[in-house]
Amino acid sequence: MEFITTTLINPILGIIALLNTIPGLLAYTKKEKNQYHMYFLALNVSLVGWSIAVVLLNIYKSLLFAELTFVTVACIALFFLWFSYYFAQNKILTKKIQIMTALIPCAIIFASFNKLIFTEIQPLEIAFRGEKGPLYLFFIIFLGIYFIWGFYNIISALPRCSILQRKQMLFFLLGWLVALGTTFTTNLILPLFGEYKGVMFGPLFSTSIVIYTTYAILRFRFMDISIVIKRSAIIIFLFSIVLVSLSVLAIIIAKMENQDILLIPAFSILFLFAHAIQSTIERYVKRIFPDEVINLPEFFEMMQYKIDNTSLEEFCQKLVTVVKKEYNYELKIFLKDEEGSAFYQLKNNKKK
Repeated sequence: MEFITTTLINPILGIIALLNTIPGLLAYTKKEKNQYHMYFLALNVSLVGWSIAVVLLNIYKSLLFAELTFVTVACIALFFLWFSYYFAQNKILTKKIQIMTALIPCAIIFASFNKLIFTEIQPLEIAFRGEKGPLYLFFIIFLGIYFIWGFYNIISALPRCSILQRKQMLFFLLGWLVALGTTFTTNLILPLFGEYKGVMFGPLFSTSIVIYTTYAILRFRFMDISIVIKRSAIIIFLFSIVLVSLSVLAIIIAKMENQDILLIPAFSILFLFAHAIQSTIERYVKRIFPDEVINLPEFFEMMQYKIDNTSLEEFCQKLVTVVKKEYNYELKIFLKDEEGSAFYQLKNNKKK
């Protein structure tokens, strides 16, 4: 069991912590940022902090890192709520609401470092057992209220949103719902009944947040983030992923067989085939991305167009309908030839 913890779970949690930085960095690097993006960034920073605290807690089984997990989770709940206010356009996040909603997380932070939520950590063969303090149940109630409040703000705003915004937020909410549902159960509810084995595995489901949020950004331009990257960067990224995955697999096999000497031939073979792996990846990437500079949202739109097998006329008609419905613009598309070359006219139907 210790092998599972040290060799598998902790490295995976570390990778998850790094992956959770992706959506936040995408929001931070956006040229035109507003409070909406900054709260999202704060939410992701808190999530990364929690992931790191969980890894350190698994390694050292220290009460300090357990306290840090409560602190970071309190920050996550607060920034999730504030973020939801900015999405719900009819709800104004005033200074008064900010101060009032920040008071309880501040109290939670104070309670965490004064052994009022967890008083002691007892290492187990896998995971750990925590002695709950007098405010442990209050902490669970606080999280439930803040997250439900945030979900309510977003869901209540969906009927007033465009189709694109609904898709963006539904993927965002789905990622958070999966992560919160599993982690809340394994790390907070089950320990109330003395079950601690799931504490190690609950945080693994936080990957759903980065997966669904990143997909919402790439596919639907979540928070108006458009990503343009070079094809060479994709090749390098995929090549690195393959090398790291094969290296980790070799290390796991060597540890399971208790034969570290196996790593020498394993890495030698990997070195010999590295160029072939790179060439294969490069060939397939160039086939998928013919252009050196790639706008990812536009690429996904084109892929969806191909998957749907929609004729050009049907695609244009659908585009005209969506533009008129969502933006009240009259879009006229004139096809010039069979290859699909076209030009368009755009007329504003809005009343001045």
